[in-house]
Amino acid sequence: MITTKKINVLICAFIAVLFFSSCESDDPEIEPLNQLAEAPLPISLEELKEKSFESSSFSSNKALGDNIATWGTVEGAYFEKQGNSVLENPNQGSVIGTFPISLEGINYTYITNVSNNQLIALPTWSINNLALAYIQNTDTKAWLPYMEVRYAVQQSSNFEIEFSSLTDRYATARWDRTAFAGFRYDIFLQGEKIEENLNDPRALYVFRRLEQDTFYAVKIIAKSDDGSLRIRYVSFRTPKAITISNFDMTLNNISTNGLSISWTAPVVTNTSELEYRIVVGSKQFFTTETSIQVNDITPISLDIHVIVEAIAGNQLYSTRLAKHSDFRLSGQPVEDNSISFYAYQASANQGIARLEWNPPSAPDGKDFNYAVYVNETLYAQLPKDVNAIDLYLYSDVNPYDSVSIQAIFANGTSATSRLTIITEEF
Repeated sequence: MITTKKINVLICAFIAVLFFSSCESDDPEIEPLNQLAEAPLPISLEELKEKSFESSSFSSNKALGDNIATWGTVEGAYFEKQGNSVLENPNQGSVIGTFPISLEGINYTYITNVSNNQLIALPTWSINNLALAYIQNTDTKAWLPYMEVRYAVQQSSNFEIEFSSLTDRYATARWDRTAFAGFRYDIFLQGEKIEENLNDPRALYVFRRLEQDTFYAVKIIAKSDDGSLRIRYVSFRTPKAITISNFDMTLNNISTNGLSISWTAPVVTNTSELEYRIVVGSKQFFTTETSIQVNDITPISLDIHVIVEAIAGNQLYSTRLAKHSDFRLSGQPVEDNSISFYAYQASANQGIARLEWNPPSAPDGKDFNYAVYVNETLYAQLPKDVNAIDLYLYSDVNPYDSVSIQAIFANGTSATSRLTIITEEF
């Protein structure tokens, strides 16, 4: 017979077994990959229909405001909420799906693929963390794991972009290189994707082939390998094109050490600011006049190059148009193109180059001499009977040099042989 004492012992033993069994069942189970024990599930279809009907008047008037809600994937695809819809942007390709929002619940935003009437539940219960999105089985109506996304809410202004070099044809966008190291970018212009997964460590992009005086809407998406996103909406307007008409340049009063330069004033559009940059040999000047006198020219070459460059611009950008010419100071020999002779490099060794040439025939049959120029600088003067020279250059920066050998005749004319030499051994 079971006594009261034995019954009490059995009851205590049974309670102890229940206690230890309960403790074992409280141990966390190993969840499948990408699933968390505390992750809520989407609501049922019946509940979704009921809540969608109840909140339809509210959802249809809900505005996005300054916040941007996104769901990014590790692969690079992402969802972006825009008003009452969600855009799906693939990692590759320009096809973009637009899904109306059926319900913005506590834990999920529910969208509908109108092409097949399939529901997708995008998680909102965990911000800035990877969580499962679900898709509805069209046959069983059950929720199935769809993809892992990272939900985030941001403001466009958190992604700072500055524009520089804004002209009538192009614009350069720049952003923080350090903050976005390792990111890749999708870039939209006027709603069209023009760059996909751009990987540029310079953190900039140049918009080219733009139209003048045109408003452009830009969207730049910075994507990281962990599904994090930054989206920036920005716009700019290109200025009107600044144009400079053609103009003429004249060289006058050339003396032994100077000359005067004049030019016609070009017609400029869309700006009143115009100045000129003048370069004569190694001298440079700026002026707003249409003529200039240049004196004290030290000839460092046979032919002196002249540039007159018109510069028209405003606070945004400038346009340039240049005219070029060459001249020789008075007293310099005039080049006779009917006379020619051939100079060549015979050898080179450790910075020493040997040149040789066949002498030309003087047009007047008289004696003449030579002037040797290296990189437009006078290097040596030689008599008629010397037909070779060793150039001691020792160039560590550039082993190539431009050489001119000028034969100067007694009648005031000259002939020149030009070549490029190398100072390394060959």
